[in-house]
Amino acid sequence: MRFIVVPINARPEMGFWLQADSTEEARRLVSLNVPLMGRAVESNFATCEEDQVHLPGYGVIVGGSGRTYTITRR
Repeated sequence: MRFIVVPINARPEMGFWLQADSTEEARRLVSLNVPLMGRAVESNFATCEEDQVHLPGYGVIVGGSGRTYTITRR
């Protein structure tokens, strides 16, 4: 499944898209691999929901800014 993780009070365009098996895994992967998103596992810090806007390949996170982050930590 594909998800978007977005910091609370940020526009969806500033989110992070990735493939994961669950919302919990998506949050954890963003938390471990995107700078300044270490608290993404907390629901009061970021939202996470299924989203098909961007279709990133397995092993990467695509940021709304256009930057791609390689998933090196799981």
